[in-house]
Amino acid sequence: SYHAPGVYRLCKTYMASHDGSFGQSATEGDAYAQKWDTVIATSYKMFDATQCPSTGLVPNWAKVSEAGQSLTATTGFSGSGTPGAEFGSEASRAVWRVALDYLLFPDEAAKAAAFLAPIVSHLAAKESGGEWASSLDIDSSCLVESVHSSWEWNMFMAGPTFASLVCPAAISSARQQQLIDAAGARVASKSINDYYSGSWIAISTMTLNGDLARAAQQAGFGAGDSTMSPVTSTTASTTRTTAATTPVATSTTSPVTTTTTTPVVVTTTVGGKTFQGVDGGVDKACRGADVNDNSNSYYSVVNLPSLEACKSECKAVAACVGVEFRGTRCEVWTRSGGIQATKSASGFTCLRYGQLPTSRPGSFEPVNGGVDQACRGAGPRDNAASYFTVRNGISSVDSCKELCLQQPSCVGVEFSGSGRCELWTRPQGIEASSAVTGYSCWRFVAEGESAARAGTFEAVDGGAGRACRGSNPSDNSA
Repeated sequence: SYHAPGVYRLCKTYMASHDGSFGQSATEGDAYAQKWDTVIATSYKMFDATQCPSTGLVPNWAKVSEAGQSLTATTGFSGSGTPGAEFGSEASRAVWRVALDYLLFPDEAAKAAAFLAPIVSHLAAKESGGEWASSLDIDSSCLVESVHSSWEWNMFMAGPTFASLVCPAAISSARQQQLIDAAGARVASKSINDYYSGSWIAISTMTLNGDLARAAQQAGFGAGDSTMSPVTSTTASTTRTTAATTPVATSTTSPVTTTTTTPVVVTTTVGGKTFQGVDGGVDKACRGADVNDNSNSYYSVVNLPSLEACKSECKAVAACVGVEFRGTRCEVWTRSGGIQATKSASGFTCLRYGQLPTSRPGSFEPVNGGVDQACRGAGPRDNAASYFTVRNGISSVDSCKELCLQQPSCVGVEFSGSGRCELWTRPQGIEASSAVTGYSCWRFVAEGESAARAGTFEAVDGGAGRACRGSNPSDNSA
């Protein structure tokens, strides 16, 4: 129950985003990314080895062994006194930890959805008229041999198990709505009287009513309708499930299916101001200084029928710097620093509004070949954080270069495939590089300036112990 792939993925993201400030080097997070991916993949292999496909249940404890590229599992022991082959207090927490992975990283957590789906189907057969069955199914061919008694009333069991319902499954949205409402009503019927069960009442409430999804979105994570504005529910812990999206909070218990049209970025000029897609615009959610910067103070939310209506709303607001649109949700951005980054999010459109930035004339030249090179200052080890600013979530090296062109002090860029863009402003420029796989380094050469010449040095007459001369040994004019 202690495997937490969502937390591991969060650690991976944090390291990649903050290694320049807190890491031993500005590339430490990228160097560790593959290791975090291995931990995440191994966790899901462990779940594959222990989960019962027919019920979705997992045991409290299991001994896992390698078998080639797969894992096998057995029970027969306990690490804390709880029965090893029971779906109990240890096992139920695994459900919530996987649900957290889905809520934080829905675009990356396909394994999370696959793990949660059979649990949702199982719960669908155990609820009727708002009441939950007192027993869950046992499949004798699997590792789980029993279920903790009164699972449906013990919040340290029911709370984390109900968390599976935040992930859309192979049931109708109306049925999943009923399940979420029934789960929310059960959690709301319990009081917080002790630490452990009380903690799960609080955690499961935040999970079921959409607060956790919205908190993830405010931190720059999550996607889909989990980016909806917080609203107050008129019934305890009710949630609306939209078709094939993350469940979100609403003020009604009626299921609603939203229709999302494919956004098309249209550049429109009005009075010298223009709408322009940020990082391409399509399938992008707007962000502030970087991919994790999404304070709700940056924008106001309006429900409008189309992207064009959203753009019109922006034009009517003097401070508007751009819009984000999906379905009927329109974010009118008024951040003083503008929209500087985006996050990949299916179905979203992000447009910047204003005068088109003026790009400096010039070109970029590769530093020491450019590819698989990280930029440096005076030498390969000179990489002071003061030399550059970092933009995360940048879609391509060309977008990174475009940001440099719009900044008069920028002397070049470093870009990695993870979307990290370094805008270098070192007064002496980029004078060296260091070989780092997956990075590229480019020096900006302004129009009229001479680019660094390609070529090599060769020794004249052996070089060593020789003084240079012109046409003959006596030709040494100053």
